[in-house]
Amino acid sequence: MDTTAKTLVVYGTSQYNPFMALVRDLLKRYKVDYREIDVDNNPAAAKRLSELIGKVNVPTLVVAAEGSDEPLAPPHPLQGGLSVRGVDRGTVITAPNNKELENWLFKHGFLPKPYRR
Repeated sequence: MDTTAKTLVVYGTSQYNPFMALVRDLLKRYKVDYREIDVDNNPAAAKRLSELIGKVNVPTLVVAAEGSDEPLAPPHPLQGGLSVRGVDRGTVITAPNNKELENWLFKHGFLPKPYRR
């Protein structure tokens, strides 16, 4: 059993983005603690996000060790030509819909149950 203390990091934007709104609303509704990094005002964070997923695309959620922005494990590679949107890459997911986000958060222990509607 993994006992590593983990935290949720959200790479986001200060500009309106419907996926950001969904993520913020869902995390607030379920009272999930997270730390947000604004890539619009932090060029180093934008560069790190691009290195991590291949481009700057928000929101990107990362399961990191407590006190770190680094994923607990490297994200799974994308299949050639696929969009990053909504793809569960292990410790990273980018621009998920409600179902994808809730299932991913459940998988990593941030929610008590998976998506059910």
